[in-house]
Amino acid sequence: MRVQQIPNYELIIKTNSYTGNFERELISYALGTLDNVQMEMGNFHGDYEMDLFWEEEFSSKRKDYYDDYELKDEYLMETYQDVDDWEQMTFYHMTDECNSLAIQLVKPLNEYWEEIVIRRIKKFFDERPCRYSWTLPKDGKLEDLYLIDSNENRIKDYM
Repeated sequence: MRVQQIPNYELIIKTNSYTGNFERELISYALGTLDNVQMEMGNFHGDYEMDLFWEEEFSSKRKDYYDDYELKDEYLMETYQDVDDWEQMTFYHMTDECNSLAIQLVKPLNEYWEEIVIRRIKKFFDERPCRYSWTLPKDGKLEDLYLIDSNENRIKDYM
């Protein structure tokens, strides 16, 4: 994969498995959204997990996301990338190691969003909410979770 613009920050999710098998499910479960290309495909991997995000967060009596969805508007950084032999705008990518996923950010998440996103990333590996059980391997686990800047300096650890 080729990222044509360097994100300001990246939230790195390192696993013990190839993340290309479950990145859409993880992203949609942890952030409640997918990139525009995936959304346009409709009924795609990640829809079920995205619905779980909204259902669980609404039932927790948090603010109304539809009124002000600042996570996508203010924090996620879309870049033009080569993905699976075609180019698209997206806010995440697999790293060169192929067992890590990077969520591209304009700025570090505030405390409110950090709590939600980090909790849901960890919960994804603990509760395994994937609709299709074959996407996340039975032995798949979260090995590291951290934030880096554009110079790849580790800013914050979440494990």
